[in-house]
Amino acid sequence: MSSNKSKDKLVEIFNRHLRDTSKPYQTQNELVFDVVADYIHHLMMIGNVPHFLLDTIETDLKEEVIEIYLKKTYGHRSLMQFRQIKFKTHC
Repeated sequence: MSSNKSKDKLVEIFNRHLRDTSKPYQTQNELVFDVVADYIHHLMMIGNVPHFLLDTIETDLKEEVIEIYLKKTYGHRSLMQFRQIKFKTHC
């Protein structure tokens, strides 16, 4: 991601999904998929996605979201455990 504004939006979308406790058994891969899908949708709504680059953009976004995930959830064994501790949910 080249601009801080686009990275801020990606982090905003990531944080919204991370705080969503309505999917208590969501896996890391499912979270990454949901964040990437929402961010690509956002980009398409503002008209910034050349369709021939979608696969490349998706791959880059997945890598970046995984990196964000690992930094945010460091020290926790799973997404479920992170949410249970941070947001006081019980599964």
